[in-house]
Amino acid sequence: MPYNRFCEIHVSAFRKYNETFYPKTYPNPKLYKVWPVLEHLNELFQRAVTLGLDIVIDETLMLYKGCLGWRQYMPKKRSHFGVKSYLLCESSSGCIWSQIIYTGKGTLFDHKYKNLPQSIQVVISVIKPLLRQGYSLI
Repeated sequence: MPYNRFCEIHVSAFRKYNETFYPKTYPNPKLYKVWPVLEHLNELFQRAVTLGLDIVIDETLMLYKGCLGWRQYMPKKRSHFGVKSYLLCESSSGCIWSQIIYTGKGTLFDHKYKNLPQSIQVVISVIKPLLRQGYSLI
């Protein structure tokens, strides 16, 4: 793709989100530029991936070297700095079914369980659409 075409697409895509951004009413203010893309990807993943009986929740760190207020440092990971996300995957193939990007205190988890520890909030938020359907969580 030519550079000029990429710039045109980039400017037109993000102009819409910059004009309609209201921090008090937006679901996730820290991810407002990529939130519609992330939601769309989650929908596509859920339509494309057929889950087996065994599913797994994993934590991953995507390498990111730029400035970001919610960039994570994990010394035991291969890339020490990056964007942390939680993934619900099909265990035999490893295909992603759903994901949540961790942004610190602003991360969107299920509000019913906000008094529980974060690890439980992550599991419940990611697996909520699949509850009572016979899946085995690993």
